[in-house]
Amino acid sequence: MRAHLLTCEGCSREWRRVSNAAAPDGGAADRGLLAGILAGIESWESAPSRTEDVKARVGSAIASFLGPHATDELLGAVSAQGDNLFSTLEPVVALFLGCRAASALVDHLVARSIPRAL
Repeated sequence: MRAHLLTCEGCSREWRRVSNAAAPDGGAADRGLLAGILAGIESWESAPSRTEDVKARVGSAIASFLGPHATDELLGAVSAQGDNLFSTLEPVVALFLGCRAASALVDHLVARSIPRAL
């Protein structure tokens, strides 16, 4: 995540906004932002079937590159909640593509795999 934030101004800006919202002296607007993020996380965590959907979408996207066996092995290392899906995927893909390309691929997978309704 740190590597991505160093290269992506948009995400860095959002990270600063969220960090400011989490600070004890954050403004009222920022506290509303944080409350919305926390509500979204709670909603996401209360729908466990979404985790499997995201894992399946990511799996189908990377299977043609890694092969079905390697994809199954990689996704097998992901927790049941899926909270380490992309952090598990990125270092492995970086071995093949390099760090910048792996980061770009993970960004693409996040954008295509996670429903926008969150």
